[in-house]
Amino acid sequence: MGKMLNRAICLLILAIATGTNGAAALAQDCVETAEEYRNAWEGCAPVACVSPKLYATIAVGAPADVTNPYPKGFQWAWSNGFENLEKYAQWRLRQCRQPAADGTVTRDILLYVGFSPQSIVAGQAYTLLVMDLSQDASLFIPSIEGWARAFQSAFDLKLPLETQKRLTLSLGESELSESDPANPVNPTSNFARITGCSAASAALCSDAPLTLCQPDYREAADAIKQYLPYNSSPDATTRYCADAFKKYVGDRVATPAEARALLVYCQDVNPCNSGLGLGFNPSYPGPGGALLQHFTGREYVFLNRTVETLKAAKIALSPPDPVKR
Repeated sequence: MGKMLNRAICLLILAIATGTNGAAALAQDCVETAEEYRNAWEGCAPVACVSPKLYATIAVGAPADVTNPYPKGFQWAWSNGFENLEKYAQWRLRQCRQPAADGTVTRDILLYVGFSPQSIVAGQAYTLLVMDLSQDASLFIPSIEGWARAFQSAFDLKLPLETQKRLTLSLGESELSESDPANPVNPTSNFARITGCSAASAALCSDAPLTLCQPDYREAADAIKQYLPYNSSPDATTRYCADAFKKYVGDRVATPAEARALLVYCQDVNPCNSGLGLGFNPSYPGPGGALLQHFTGREYVFLNRTVETLKAAKIALSPPDPVKR
């Protein structure tokens, strides 16, 4: 009885906060399936909670054109969890009440999952994919250790423990530039320190120009960048990229900077990535503010395969508005 009362109170608070009908909110059960989430979205219904079984990915393109959660050349697709889906549902209600904010809500979602402002295309179609990955054995947290295990398992590409330690532990080092010792270290500053690339570029989720990066990062990137799976050639895949990296490194131990280049060019682990399994975007919620506010939801990756195989529910997002300057 106590749990039922607590749930009713929580749902009533949700109804008040969102301006929805109290009875309708009280009748809303926790969303358990991808189809239920899509129905709630399309019906502008309040979502009290989302099952931890559900995960989300943002794909570029209209629903009819999306065949995979990530471009086919990528071995793994990025995803985030039920807490993100709950947040998106709250934003969706705002969108339903204020239709003029359609594109703003989409932009907020894209920034929250890690898109840089420069990568968001005004007027572009985007699709929210909702999937039940609770039984997906390929799902893992994209920490440095998680990536090392994944690349070794899939491609027999070994990142020695010494490289993993140096790359991972550097993510926890203190920086004199941090004014609040309770704040985590800025991932983009970490990237710049590890690779020697421009800190200003890293803050935009980019390593350009490579000429400013230290030699080991730059040379590794030059050796594998043609295999970046965003490229259109048939051999632009994570597998070919990993093979090219193995050939480049040979029998020696990869440096932390070289390993970071592997993650950037073979699997889209961009300079804004925390390496901790937590999303990070310096552009969300906006410039300035406490560093902790820029860490968003939990991140996951899973084997990239067709949305049909994944039984994903597709939700069309309103094309984002142009950035107001």
